[in-house]
Formats: sequence, C-alpha cells, structure tokens
Amino acid sequence: DGLHFRSVTVLPVGQMAALVRLEIENRSGVARTVTLKYGLRGGVTRVDSPWVNPIPPSEEDNNVTVDQGNGTMLFSARASNAVSCQGILPKPASITTRSMTLTLRLDPGGTSAITYINAIGGTPEEAVTTYRRVAVNPEQMITEARENWNRELTAVFTPGNDRYSGSLPELDTTDRDVLRLYLTGILAVISFKRDTPFSVIGRAYDTLMPKWWQTTTFIWDYSLSSLVHALLDPDVMRKYIHHWMKSDIHTHFGTEYLTGGSVGPWYSVNDSAMVGLSRDYLRWTGHHGWLNEQVAGRPVLDYLTEYALNWQQFRQPGGLADYGGLLNLLECVSTYVHQVAAMNAANVSSMRTVAELHAMLGDNQKAVQLRQEAKTLINDLLPLYNPGKGCWSARFPDGSLVDVRHCYDFFTVMNSIGDDLTSVQREEMVEFFRRELQSPTWMRAISPDDDDALFSVRPDHQWNGAYPAW
Repeated sequence: DGLHFRSVTVLPVGQMAALVRLEIENRSGVARTVTLKYGLRGGVTRVDSPWVNPIPPSEEDNNVTVDQGNGTMLFSARASNAVSCQGILPKPASITTRSMTLTLRLDPGGTSAITYINAIGGTPEEAVTTYRRVAVNPEQMITEARENWNRELTAVFTPGNDRYSGSLPELDTTDRDVLRLYLTGILAVISFKRDTPFSVIGRAYDTLMPKWWQTTTFIWDYSLSSLVHALLDPDVMRKYIHHWMKSDIHTHFGTEYLTGGSVGPWYSVNDSAMVGLSRDYLRWTGHHGWLNEQVAGRPVLDYLTEYALNWQQFRQPGGLADYGGLLNLLECVSTYVHQVAAMNAANVSSMRTVAELHAMLGDNQKAVQLRQEAKTLINDLLPLYNPGKGCWSARFPDGSLVDVRHCYDFFTVMNSIGDDLTSVQREEMVEFFRRELQSPTWMRAISPDDDDALFSVRPDHQWNGAYPAW
C-alpha cells in the first residue's frame, strides 16, 4: 500500500537492553496517516540455578505498571528480582497494560522512525536508568554497536589482537560463494561468544542460540567448530577441554555457564569429540607439552587414551559398539540407534589420533596396540555399507540391518576413514549425497526416501533441513 518498512535491531554495547528501530517510508505518492500499535509482554525473571531446559526460564505473571508520563511500562517478576522497562519513541499517544499506540503523518516521500527499547535490571530503578540511558540517543547506540562489531571483525583477522587469544586467516579467493560460506561460519562462532559477569567459568561460547539452551555449551556442537576455536581462541578451548575432563563426560552433553554445572544426558559422540578437540588444539598451537599436564591428578594423554578406547565397553559380538537409543544419538531419527556407522568410524579416527600422540612421546608399544584396534574395528564396520546405494545401515540387537540414509554417516565416515574405503565406495557415497540429500539451496539431513522420514519434522536432523554445522 505504498509504505516501506525497514528495521534495525541491536544490543547496545555494555547495556542490559535491546533496541529495535523501525523506519517507515511513504512511497505511495500521497500524504498518509499511519497508526501503529505495539503489543508488549513481560515474562522477565532471574534464575541463578542451572538452566536445564531447552526454553529459557520465565515468569508469565509479571506485575505490570504503566508510567504515562514517561511513556513506559514496567514488568516486574513476582518470584525473583527482575524488572523489564519497555517503551517506544516518540512517546505513545496511549498506553494500556498490554499495548502502546501512536499515530504518524507522513508526507509523500517522507520517512519517520519509531524506536522500541527493552531494558532489564534487578530493580525498577536499575531498569529505568538503563532505559533512559539508551533512549537519550538511540542513533548513537546503533552507531556504537556497528562500530563495536567492526572492531570485533577486525580483531578476528588480526594476530595479537586484544579480544581473542588467537586469530583467523583471511581467505583470498575470487569465489564469492566460498568466501561467504567461510565468513558466515566465522560469524556464527563469534556471535555465540559470551563475556558476561553471570558466567562463573569466564568467557563462554553458546552453541544453540538464539532460541534454545542459551547458557549451555554442548560438547558435540562445540567440537563441530573445533578448527575455528583452535585458531581463534585456543586459551578458551583449553579451558573447556580441562573443564570437561574434570567432569564425567559420560553423564552429560555439556556445560552451562551460570554455575559451571553439567546439563543433559550423555551423548555417544562425546569421546570422539573430546579427542577431535584435543587434536585440533595440539595441531594449531603446537603445545605438545600439554599432553603431560596434570588435570585433576591425571595427565591429559591419559584422558585422551580413555576416550579413544571407551567404545570397547559397548562392544558387541560383531565387533562394533552399540550406543543405545535415541537420546544418545540423533534424538529424532528412530532408526539411527544401536550399532551405527558414524560413531564407530569416529572411534577408528580417535584411536589413530591417540596412537600418533603416544608415538610422538615415545610409547611405540601403545601406538601399535591402538592402530591394531583401529584396523580390526574398520574390518568389523565395513559390513554395514550398502554397495550400490552409497549409504550405511544400523545393526540392531537382533542382528538385523536397517538402512539409514543420513548425512551424519556420510560426513563422519568420509572424514574419519575416507582413505580406507575403495574408490567405488567413495564415489557411491558422493552420488548418494547428490541424489538424495543435496537440494538447490541447501541439503536434507535424511533422505526423503528413508523409511524414517515421517518420524519427525525437526529440521536439524530430518528430511526438511539440516543442521548448518554439518
């Protein structure tokens, strides 16, 4: 109808606040009167205990106070010390306990902006003070946020910068798609960085923002960005590895930073993820003496050896590890259970990695033992491959084989034991990916032809999408 809307959303630097600037341009060719109504809600709370659920805690029964003079609303938690001060600029013409309304007159070609602000504090005074600090000059807040991000991006590619313990290389390429992919992957990691006074472990990296598990770092997801962390922030990476070594990685899937405690059930990937993280840390820092460092009374290499061999406690008569049910694996693929290709292939890679470390430190006997175990496991794993199809099967406790046309087997097997496959097997796997998983704009985690494709509509592991870190 001739109105053009453009929004900018920022978190003002150093403020417990969010700001959304909505710009409206009248392209209709005639004068327009525009009435806007903002529906506002609270839900603010403060919870210092671990956030152990995917959705963040909230209080849906906030007390609501309207300040007509200042054009704001206060949402106050009943069960904790938390307040949200919300409002819009210019000041609204009317306010209820649920909404704010204002009317704008726009000449032809004219533009007007409305700024919504949400400031949080432990008391009404703190929330209002933060709100006013942001409201004094919203444009300055937007400018400062943009400049801060530009400095952040500069630091990422600057050796010896003052924001990270490492840096990343710039990519010199004429392929804009490859460059975009490279930069997007980096941006995903740095946007998860949390330097917050509420973290008891110091700097943290979230792994499933913005909607889920806001205070949790998953071992699995962190390891999928292992190379970036090893180059960009190796000190924090080492801290995480030590933290997880001190905990029992076979009883949880990650750490939340409000208490430093463990969260969730065990993920079967944890062992190979820890070995992979350690491998990349060593490879890119050259800190080989770290292997002999003591962590909770044990040298680092002892932990890595334990992780590399932990699969053996799940070993079945056929030689493969059985990793149990849904919650230990992909959660929403009902056939990806028990003896699966990816996890067993990752065990091969872990044993080879740790064998290399033992050999580097002069323990050739242990290295030979690990390499022989890896060789045996590969021979036991290959019968899960489906010749001609390019995908792998899962073996169930009754010995039956179920085809699983999932990308996790494709990527993990290729990355872990790709050189152990025949050229025909590799070609068939690539063709399978192109035929059944690749889409014009992205990919599917599981083939629509898989019998399990109707089990779930979760877009990270199923037929209707794929987790970006794959």
